[in-house]
This record gives sequence, C-alpha cells and structure tokens, in this order.
Amino acid sequence: MNKQRLEELLLAWEEDRLTTEESAELKQLLTAHPEARQRLVETGVLESVAGARVRAWEKFGAGAVAKPGNVIESPRLGWFRWVPFAAAACAAIFAVVMWKMGRPASREVAHEAGYVAELAGTEAAVWAEGTPPLHAGENLKPSTLELVSGRIELHFMEGASVAVQGPAKIELVSDKRMRLISGRLSADVPTRAIGFTVDTPVSEVRDLGTRFGVAVTDSGATETHVFEGEVDVMPNAAADRTGIVRRLLADQGLALAKGQKTPVTIVANPAAFPLPERIVPVPLPCAGFDLNAPGWNAGNAFPPEEFGVWEGDYIIRVGADRAIVPKGGTGMLRFMGAMRPGYPPAKAGAASELYCWIDLRPYQAKWKGRRITAEFSAWFNRISSPESSLTAPTVIAATFGPGIQPGMAAWDARLYPNNPMHALSNCDAEIRSDDDPATWEQATARVTIAPEAELLLLSVRVRSDVETPADRRFDDVYADEPTLTFRVGDAIPNPR
Repeated sequence: MNKQRLEELLLAWEEDRLTTEESAELKQLLTAHPEARQRLVETGVLESVAGARVRAWEKFGAGAVAKPGNVIESPRLGWFRWVPFAAAACAAIFAVVMWKMGRPASREVAHEAGYVAELAGTEAAVWAEGTPPLHAGENLKPSTLELVSGRIELHFMEGASVAVQGPAKIELVSDKRMRLISGRLSADVPTRAIGFTVDTPVSEVRDLGTRFGVAVTDSGATETHVFEGEVDVMPNAAADRTGIVRRLLADQGLALAKGQKTPVTIVANPAAFPLPERIVPVPLPCAGFDLNAPGWNAGNAFPPEEFGVWEGDYIIRVGADRAIVPKGGTGMLRFMGAMRPGYPPAKAGAASELYCWIDLRPYQAKWKGRRITAEFSAWFNRISSPESSLTAPTVIAATFGPGIQPGMAAWDARLYPNNPMHALSNCDAEIRSDDDPATWEQATARVTIAPEAELLLLSVRVRSDVETPADRRFDDVYADEPTLTFRVGDAIPNPR
C-alpha cells in the first residue's frame, strides 16, 4: 500500500475535492487494507468532515466522565485499542465512511446528482410549515427553506460555508448561488469558491474571496456587511439602480431599500451575524517537539513564567528510541521522571509534566464578540517493560482571566473556585494507551475561551497510579505532534 497516496486521498476527501476516480481509489484502499482503515481512525478525519461526525466510540463505552474540581476526562481514539467492542467501533466508523463515499463527494458527481449544498449543522432549528424537517449531514438540491428560529450551517459543493439565523427564508439556487428572501446570513468563501453570490430582493452580492454578512427585512431592505476581503454589490431593478456596482472592502457596509436612489454607507458589524465556524491552527513553540527546535527549556520542574516556551519536569527530546519512531518530524518527548533530573526517587511526584502558556489577548482582539473554542491535542506511545508502572497519558487546557500571570501559582490554583486565580475553564483529557510501539494514540482537550480570558495554559503529562513514589515509572511513555486549533464563530454543534 502506498502510504503517501493514502494521506493525499484522505486529505482530499476531508476537503470534499475528490474526483470520481479518486473516490473509487480511496474506497478500494480502505476496503483492501486494514492499516488504511486504522490510519483513517488515527487521523480523526471524521471529526472534521461536515455531516460525518460520529461518536461511535461513545456508543461502545468510551464516554466522558465528570470528576470533582471541574476536571473532565475525555477518552479519545486511544480507547479503540483496549475497550470492549473496539473492533465493532472501528467497523462502525468504516461503515460511515463507505456510506459517505457513496454520496456525492466531488463537484462532478454532485452536479450529476443535482445536489448543491450539505446541511452541515443545526442548532435549535425550528422549520416552518411546508419545509420538511432536515437533519445535519443531509445533501440538498435546489429548494426553498424557511427557518422559524435557531441556526443552520450550509456547506456548498463549490466550497462556500454559510450560516443562517432564523427567522429566515432562503432559496438554494446552485452550488455557487443562493437567494436570501428574508433574515440574515453570513458567508465564508475560500479562494476556490470566489464568485459565490447571494441575491436579495434589491441587490446581487458577489463575493471576491471574503467573509461577509447580508440581512434582509420583510420589506426587502438589504444590508451588506464585509468582515474580510471584498464583495461587489449590484442593485437590481427594484432599487432603481440596475447595473451600478459598488465594491465594498473590509469593515465597510451598504444599506439599500426598494426604490431608494442612493445607497447608504454603513460600518460593518460582524457581531450582528451568525458566522460559519472557522478552524484556525495556532503555532506552538518547539514545533512538533523536533530535535533542536526553539522554545524548549524542560527540566526545572515548574511551568514557565513567560510565553512561547515549553518548561516542566524531567522530560527529554529524542529521535527514534527503543523501537518507537517519532509520529512526525525529527523528535518526540520521552518522559523521564517527575521534578528535576537527579531528584531522589522517593520524592517523585505523581505526574511528569510539561507546560506552555499562550497569550490569548491578540486573538481576543481579532475575534472580539465571537465564540471561541480551543482544542489541544497530542499523540502518545509507550512500551511495556518489567519495571513499567500503570500510567495515564493526559493533555490539559485551561484558561485564565485578566491580571493572572504565567507561572506555578496559576497552575496550582486552576481547580479551586475559591481561589481568585482559578481557571475560567479547564479540561483534563486522559487516555489509556496500549503498549504497542508501532501505534500512537491521541488525546484532545477542549475548552471554551470566555471573552475575559487572557491566558491559555497547555500541558502534556503522564500520571502514575502507583502509590509509592519510589516505584513510579514514567520513562516508558512518549509524546509527539502537539497541535492547537481555535474554532471561531458561531459554532454549530454536530452529531458526534
């Protein structure tokens, strides 16, 4: 099996740009090769594909467990290797993949079948009488939809994402055109979908590669708001301005009504619109824990007091080591022990930890008023030896409010609500990894970033269940490929 080709096909499938031939090729690989199906599970690709967000692992016994102190354990893909019914869970996911691949997955096939968009998500959606009840994951043909209340998110086959806030009435015209009859929406249009158009009772709004919002009253009066990029607004005959194009840039807006001779210039207001969810990767120091990458200062046993560096316990970076190969790049972590190098074993802590602080203030300023969720992930591997102790790989994400400084004091206070330095949100995501050095398991922690949050603390750690400090072992566990992403906008919950 060509592993590089498999990665290319999985990425293309995730981005909905497979050709008919590529779809058949991927289906053949997944059917014929167990390792290809395992790679599908490891990538978590199902979680990023609209309409295929399943939680098969929860169905088979890997639910989240709430614990005192706002600590949440969120078992992730690592459970596939050891929980009961793991094989059934993988089979269930594979079935979903095969089902989705049987649906229109490329523009060519979608055109042939007549589909123009997918209902990617809904939130408290109430449909008007005459509109059939729709569910996340359904493909849609040209039609008129009326939403009494709630929100929906549409992914057009050409690539545009559109969020609609009820009450609203829309018409899906084609995979690159829709009509807003009343209500409000916003669109996020990538480069490949430039030209996406929203018609209103008084105008035509044509995207030039941007993020914009459109609002239409019951009388047909229309406002266009540009948040990023550019759009062209062309009033139609109803506005007595046929053929005159107004180009709007970022932060600009235009108000137009029936019979109105002169459009009114307004200031764009993104807070007035639902936004399609945008996934933004955030760079981390010591990229991928690669050897010699900057941003590394582990070994002092404490969280850093500055941004842009990993610090913590006795943890080293290594290349290929004891039959374990880095998940990616040139290096990975090996957990050697708690506290500093050279500490007596009898004084070993219960966990070997690494910490990093992220300054949220630049992101908060950029996305003011939007809902933001942080997702922090890392991959773990371990080997089994006669001296191994029972360990639990964990990733942690926690946010802190104004006035809190990076350092040990904030870490110690994060789980204590009565402490003024406690975390605004916190998630400990713990897995039980297997002892097969050929496989890696992923843990992901998710936290909501409140408007007042200014700091984000990330931690990669291994916790020991052994009671006697001298008997605790951490050096059979490895970690690699940490990633941080922000989900920005009015995120639409999807079935997972």
